[in-house]
Amino acid sequence: MFAANSIAGFAHGITMLAVPWYLVNQSGKAEGASLNGIMMGSVTLLTLFWSLFTGPVIDRFDRKKIFQGLNLIGAIVLGIAALSSTTTSSVPYWALFSVTACTLFNYNLHYPNLYAFTQEILETKYLGRVTGAIEFQGQITAFFGMAVGSMLLSGSNGLEDFLPGIRFEGVGMNIILGIDAIAYFISFMLLSQLKYIRINERILSRGNILKRLNEGVSYLKSDRNMLIFGNCSFMIFLVLMVLVQVLLPVYIGPFLKLKGSVFAFFEGVYSLGAMVAGLAGIYASKKLESLRADYTIILLLLSSAVLFILWAMFPGPAILVIGGFFLGIFNAGARVIRLTYILKIVPNEIIGRINTIFQLVNLALRGILIFMLGLPFFDSSVESEKVLYGFWISAGILIFSAVLLNFRFSRVPSTQKIQ
Repeated sequence: MFAANSIAGFAHGITMLAVPWYLVNQSGKAEGASLNGIMMGSVTLLTLFWSLFTGPVIDRFDRKKIFQGLNLIGAIVLGIAALSSTTTSSVPYWALFSVTACTLFNYNLHYPNLYAFTQEILETKYLGRVTGAIEFQGQITAFFGMAVGSMLLSGSNGLEDFLPGIRFEGVGMNIILGIDAIAYFISFMLLSQLKYIRINERILSRGNILKRLNEGVSYLKSDRNMLIFGNCSFMIFLVLMVLVQVLLPVYIGPFLKLKGSVFAFFEGVYSLGAMVAGLAGIYASKKLESLRADYTIILLLLSSAVLFILWAMFPGPAILVIGGFFLGIFNAGARVIRLTYILKIVPNEIIGRINTIFQLVNLALRGILIFMLGLPFFDSSVESEKVLYGFWISAGILIFSAVLLNFRFSRVPSTQKIQ
């Protein structure tokens, strides 16, 4: 399972770095930034519709077969996109849109399914350690994927200062997409050999999708603490996705006038920070369980907000890269704490739908923010300081989430607070 997840994560990492960077730097700076913002916003809103089905699907069908289906579809879509560009000098926009949509659709079903599957086959006492291991493994494969994607796109350009004796040319986007397609197919083949035993049996919910999704809504209505905690603790991930998909390609390229290797280096140090948080989840799970999840998440939200404020006030590569390391710790730490708590509280037969509701809220807000940052006010002059407004807006979202979480739990009797 971990091997298959690593290979799929590698393919995802390549795609999510390569496509935005290719658009912004191959289509003309302003035009590429606008196209990237429109494409990411459109795909995010399509994913919002798709996410209506993910929870009911996870709670209704065999979770191993869901993994296999996702990887096979990924291999087919990326393979077709790679073949579509072999006779042209550039990748068609429809192919880039299809690849991005497939990758995000895959991602938004893969991880909720993975955590539901983990809850299904493991005892509760192991959940903290395993979620930490999943986070560590996911980050290390995403790091290698993004590093490979950067080198494949740019070749040795930007690496001469670190590796002066190594020179090689970049490859076409079609080659990168072909590598991704092969990675997804290998993951599919590995999953076909997976055998497991369910420890936690689930009661399958019948009825149509809306009825099953409404059962998740009813659960959260009865547990307002989970509703507020699940959404607020997801906000670091929201601003991270906006940062990587929309802000950084413009901030690093047209605004700071730096090379693609800086983007890859940011991703590398971010992944290193996330690995540190993942290792803490593996080796210090007992200690982490003694922390109050609400207070810890509030601290991580506010710390992340400080990073975005610093990036807006002091633009430059050094503070960007150093901040990337800490953002990795904050986001991965929040994910481990958040998921461990949710998996321990929410029953396995409804966990998919609960995560779907959190994803729907996150995707809706993310889509609105991405579209807003793609408006002419922001992209008509990508070399101006208007790109910095996106960092201020992200910081405001994080601060508001921390205040809301604190307000909610400060009103709850101490015996009911998250421990």
